[in-house]
Amino acid sequence: MKFVPWVLSAVALLVIARWVSPSNVAAGATSVAASMPKGKGKDETLRYCSGCHTMDVIVKQHKSKQRWLETVQVMAQKGTTASEEDLLTVVDYLAKNYGPRKNPQQSTSSVAAGADKSGENKK
Repeated sequence: MKFVPWVLSAVALLVIARWVSPSNVAAGATSVAASMPKGKGKDETLRYCSGCHTMDVIVKQHKSKQRWLETVQVMAQKGTTASEEDLLTVVDYLAKNYGPRKNPQQSTSSVAAGADKSGENKK
């Protein structure tokens, strides 16, 4: 029966497609957004950053205010529609809530990923 492997492959693809469905991805994004600290700049951060990035990519980073400013400036050059005032609000929010880690101990994975001892990403 030559069609059995094909049927199994089709079923496997359906299971994967269901697991990675937009509703599951949206649920994950919603849970990350819900776990972000409240405060001035959260709404702007969600509005302007989530158009191109999942929020988990952003909240995993820990940068100084200067590094967040540089990152946001690059995003502005790539075409974000945010005003300069909103972008500065985003920078303040990210620096306050996702600044360099205070704990000097880092995991090996963050060092391997290019982070220095301040928790900033060197890339």
